[in-house]
Order: sequence, then C-alpha cells, then structure tokens
Amino acid sequence: MGKSTVALAVTAELKLLGLNAELCLERAKELINSGQLDTRWQMITSTEQLRREQALRDQVPIIVAESPPRLGVVYAPAEYARELDVCLRYAMRDWDCLEFLLHRDLLQSNAPYVQAGRNESQGESMAIHRKIESLLTMSGVEFERINTGNSSSGLRSAVDRIVQRTLLALRERERPSHSEQDVRFG
Repeated sequence: MGKSTVALAVTAELKLLGLNAELCLERAKELINSGQLDTRWQMITSTEQLRREQALRDQVPIIVAESPPRLGVVYAPAEYARELDVCLRYAMRDWDCLEFLLHRDLLQSNAPYVQAGRNESQGESMAIHRKIESLLTMSGVEFERINTGNSSSGLRSAVDRIVQRTLLALRERERPSHSEQDVRFG
C-alpha cells in the first residue's frame, strides 16, 4: 500500500467532508499496467500528467494527485531531464499546492514489497525515493514528509494528517468558498 491508496483515501475523506475534490490519476501507472511505459518518452508522460491536472484545475477546487508532473524529472533520461524540469516548473509556477512525500522504510517493513503497478524493484524504489526527496529539497519546494508506516493504521494516520493539513490550508484562504488547492504525493 502506498501513494495510490493514500491518494484514494484522501480524496474520499475530503468528499465525505462535503468538499469538491477529485483524484488525478497517474499516467505513468496506466502505462506500466498496460506494458507501455518507456522512460525514453518521459517528457510525453509528464506533459500528459500536467495536462490532466490543468484540466481538473478548471473544474474543481481541490485536486489530489498521486504523482505530480515534476516527479517525472526523476525518471527522465539525463539528456533532457533538466530542460523538462525547467518547462514543468514554468508551467506550474502559479499553482498553489500542498506537497507531501510519503515515506515507508522498506528495509524495516514486515510487509512484502508489492511489485504490481510498479516498474522498479524494491532497491530501485528506495533510490528513486531519495532522488525525489533531493529534487524537492534542491528546488526549494516546501513539502511535508509523512511516514506511512507498515500497517493500515500507519496509512490511516497519514491520510488523517494530509486531510487535516488540507483543511487548515483551506481555512487560511481568504475566499469563503474553497479556493483552488492541489494535494500531491511523491
């Protein structure tokens, strides 16, 4: 259980609270599940994720994205990763987002690593997690690291924390109707 499970639960919880929230599905996961993912084309995958989120931004005030477009930079070929990052940052420059980096210590976990829906081994997944954290840190992106633990209670705590943080951010907004807010996971 990971970011997809948390994203689904956060979206459902926000909807149950009467908020207009939508989940933005991860394009890369669809490609993995259909056997069509090719990281040489990460630019297309990332821009499709960007397009999906932008389309939702015009429809709903709260978007929960299990994998924001900029995370594609971590998977992009070195030849154009930097340029992709610049383009995505420019395209998202006005977006108001809450960023969360979900963390589960795979080495300490009693739960097995589930390969379904993933393109990486457990070791590769851990290396990518470190790259994502580095990308966020080096870019100056404010994010909250949330430990999901190794059990359903850990995931429940993570969902509760993200929902609480989202509600707090919405209360801090000036507009009485819920202003645009993206909730994203890395």
